[in-house]
Amino acid sequence: MTPPFTEADLIRYALEHAKGEADMAEDLLEFFCDVVERGDAPDRAVLEYLSDCFRRIISGEKPSSALNLRRTRGQHRGRTRERRDEFHLELARAVVRSMEAGRKRDDAFERVASKHNSTTDTVQRAYESYGHLFRKHA
Repeated sequence: MTPPFTEADLIRYALEHAKGEADMAEDLLEFFCDVVERGDAPDRAVLEYLSDCFRRIISGEKPSSALNLRRTRGQHRGRTRERRDEFHLELARAVVRSMEAGRKRDDAFERVASKHNSTTDTVQRAYESYGHLFRKHA
């Protein structure tokens, strides 16, 4: 049985991948902020990584590039995808509830779209992707 990962293992992994993966670089920055907010001293390797990033910014490199937060065109942040998926789950749940209350499918799409400041196309896609999770099975 493999022992659980230590915080040092996770930091080492994040540092190895932070230079090539924007989501990992963002996670590393968030970890740094969490440690500082707790009043703890950040791991030396994280401080060295950030020191290098800050020197690159001082030298004129764009912060998003120096901090390795640049994404290729069309690539979304992991957190953005998570929020979108959570929103789509919420839309699908609302459609199912609306239909269970007696509304027809298309009317439910329109009502949910209006209520959640979305489009009927987005609501329909969300329902088609996640609606099965909320429908009662006979």
